[in-house]
Amino acid sequence: MAPRLARLKLRAKKALAAAALLALAAWSAPRVKAESFDSLSAKGRRDLSLGRRSLALAEFSRALALWVPADGSIPRARTLADKAALENKIGEFDAALHDLSAASRLDKKRPGYFYRMGMIYMKEALYPQAIGEFYKAVALNLNDRDAFYARGRAYEHEGNRAFARQDYRTACRLGSRPGCDALDAEAPLIRRKKTAAEAFSRCRASLKTCAYTGASFSQCVKRARPCAPDLRGTCCPRACLSRFWSLLQSRSEAASYYAVFGTPRPACAGIP
Repeated sequence: MAPRLARLKLRAKKALAAAALLALAAWSAPRVKAESFDSLSAKGRRDLSLGRRSLALAEFSRALALWVPADGSIPRARTLADKAALENKIGEFDAALHDLSAASRLDKKRPGYFYRMGMIYMKEALYPQAIGEFYKAVALNLNDRDAFYARGRAYEHEGNRAFARQDYRTACRLGSRPGCDALDAEAPLIRRKKTAAEAFSRCRASLKTCAYTGASFSQCVKRARPCAPDLRGTCCPRACLSRFWSLLQSRSEAASYYAVFGTPRPACAGIP
């Protein structure tokens, strides 16, 4: 009887010791934190870096839903911007613009948010809106060569070459290779326009000299030498000579002459 009782006591002691160890382990184990704005934002960035876009988008959305003022406005702006970057990649441009706009209101001193909005507007061919955002970006950072170059592209799409050239020049000075390339590509066109302007100026002078000798406008235009492609020497652009003869069908010689050769920058001379 005594050995059996001893065995029962031993079992009871072991069971009690096991229970104590289990309780100690449960007490000392680190507690699992509930999901929070910070943890979900971090998970979203990790999944985004791993290419898990759907998970990242869901986690960013849940993080923003859990955000409280104690989490800080700048971290919220960053998470909004991260979510916008993902939306931009999947073609959700309106959602990306909405989130970037919210981020820029929370963190007004970060030019990158305005630059990214401008680039989205560029994708959608909304050039005036893009220019507005690039203006905000360069106002915050006068050394933002990418924003200057992008604004130049937007101006070029709008047909404003003078403003585009100015922004390309600034971007190039700040070290933008695309900005320098844009200037280099435009240089031959600028030289061509200057040469065309000089050629037309010589053309007008020669026609005036002819008219002073008593010849009619038609005779002077007929005597004019059409310009070759190199625009060298005293010559008149072929398009301007053709324009004169075309107008002469419905106008007087004087009216036709002054309509074409009476202005220093006619379209037929290839000068904007």
